[in-house]
Amino acid sequence: MKKGFNFSVIVFPSGETLNQELSFIKAAMLYADQVNLISPSIWNFLQRYQWAENLDHAEILDTSIKILEHIRSDQLDTNQILLSVVQSAHFRNLLKARLEKDELEKQLMNGMLSLTESAHSAFIDRDYPEIMRLLRSNQLTIEEFTYPIEDYGTFSAEFFEKTRAAVTGATYPVLDEQTNGVLKSAAENHRIDLSESATKRVVHAQAADLILRRLPTFEKATLDELVDIKRTLAAPLDRFRGKMLGFTDSIKTRPWDADFAPDCDALYTKEVAPAIADIRAAVDDNKVLANLGRKFTSDKDAWKTLGFLSVCVAAPGVLPGFAGVDLASMLGGGALALATVSQALRDYRLNQSKIESNDLYFYFQAGETLLRRHRRD
Repeated sequence: MKKGFNFSVIVFPSGETLNQELSFIKAAMLYADQVNLISPSIWNFLQRYQWAENLDHAEILDTSIKILEHIRSDQLDTNQILLSVVQSAHFRNLLKARLEKDELEKQLMNGMLSLTESAHSAFIDRDYPEIMRLLRSNQLTIEEFTYPIEDYGTFSAEFFEKTRAAVTGATYPVLDEQTNGVLKSAAENHRIDLSESATKRVVHAQAADLILRRLPTFEKATLDELVDIKRTLAAPLDRFRGKMLGFTDSIKTRPWDADFAPDCDALYTKEVAPAIADIRAAVDDNKVLANLGRKFTSDKDAWKTLGFLSVCVAAPGVLPGFAGVDLASMLGGGALALATVSQALRDYRLNQSKIESNDLYFYFQAGETLLRRHRRD
């Protein structure tokens, strides 16, 4: 990874779905320059999925059988009959001999489709293409695993070493609950030397993750949307990071402590929420000035009046024809209107600059953008 404000997302495999991993990835991609993913579940899925794309017809069938064989029958529900068929020696012999192929393929593919829809359909349809784009652009990297999850002893040792390297390295690590427990035990037993700076990075990353996931409609946002917000708000993001680093320095608990999440909630309530309310109030006030300028510049009658008065001033012999008309008042009123609008526009620009220079403007504007995009969802 290039030097920068980089995160590591570390998640121990704990279920059939990838929702937990995706939530961590989304928050990290919004906030960090680059993200390194340590997720055996996603690594395993990507390897199987990409490999399957290059298999021929017969290999796909054989691979599907192997996948089904590793799924416990109590997770299959309506596919229990399919599992018993697939696991039988008779079925294998039929497949190898390529006899009665069409009907068997139909049964197998229907079963695989049902499993895919129940476990990973959302990931395949929406998140997989976005993750592949991030991997190709090097905004996201993923750690490779040598040992399968089924080989629990060697796999656990490999996972621990990758976690240790990430936590003691230069990135800001976000860990799931189970990995936080492992980290706590390792630190207490001196298997990991957590320096003060490493501890601060762990605290900052996980506090930032909790606060970012409080953004409105965050759960509906796609990775592409979040990356686009980060790109659009690059300068405000730098200021937001600096402010968050200051905020999290005040947190004394650690992510594996019972009081860590409540401490992050208190930080949000004390520091973030009031600042966002102030920004919103300033934005609403500034809309009044913006609307004044917009109303005037779109008022054709106002422009006609000012244009006519300008002609009166410029054309020789015209002004005397307005004997008895209080031209001074008319001209004065026009000048006053122009001066008022001009001052309103200056005030608007000045206020907008102050709003956008607020250290928490990134968080505010990210929330507003997500609300606009998903208000009707």
